[in-house]
Amino acid sequence: RVGLVVSAVTGVTNHLLSSVSEVLSGKPSQEFVDEFCRVHTAILKDLEPNIDQKLLEKAEEEIVTVAKEFDNLLTGVGLLMECSPSILDHISSIGERASTPIIEAILEGNGLTVRRIDPRDYIITDNVFGNASPLMPEIEKRMSPLRDETWDVLLMPGFFGSTLSGKTTTLGRGGSDYSAAILAAAFQASTLEIWTDVAGVFSADPKVASEAFVLDEMSYPEAMELAFFGAKVLHPRTIAPVVTLKIPTLIKNTFNPDLPGTL
Repeated sequence: RVGLVVSAVTGVTNHLLSSVSEVLSGKPSQEFVDEFCRVHTAILKDLEPNIDQKLLEKAEEEIVTVAKEFDNLLTGVGLLMECSPSILDHISSIGERASTPIIEAILEGNGLTVRRIDPRDYIITDNVFGNASPLMPEIEKRMSPLRDETWDVLLMPGFFGSTLSGKTTTLGRGGSDYSAAILAAAFQASTLEIWTDVAGVFSADPKVASEAFVLDEMSYPEAMELAFFGAKVLHPRTIAPVVTLKIPTLIKNTFNPDLPGTL
């Protein structure tokens, strides 16, 4: 079985964060909500020739619901002229919550059985808003019953979870990859795959060193060291949950899946 962790559509998280700044400066929220809806409904429109209309309508209804929540949160920020770290995390998580129903429609449209979960019920973290750390024993306990269920794909939005008291938290930059590693560790998966927009991990920054090449394999310590010193392919904490369990991690290119990537 496959666990699939979904990130936000490119640019959406930045849009959410900038909308908070703009509303705090006095701008009305509506234009930011409208743009949020436009991005996601455009994707649904592109899918129309290939996916059953009822599945797309279901996804659109959920996106509209999430957009209304976004609008309400922005309105509250504008009225109070204040945005706490907790509210900012809640707003930041909305991108993943909008992209996930789109992926669900695609999977179900291709005949797969999908079990979607809300990470706020499973990815339990500490109270450090904006850069939360997972509480793995609690996560493993909550995810254990999912092992006995029947599904083709376990679908989960990445990047966010919640405190034990139920407040939404985010996992920091690259948090969807981190979520995938947490899920892989909780299920002791055979492999963690991270699908990104590059061919793999390069020997050096290809923008600086023209002779840089994609590494076929590297060790966990090497990967963590590269991440620590600024390599953007991996979140510095991403592979930590899978290191102890020695779960292989494969970096692959979404736009060229035939490339071998980096193991």
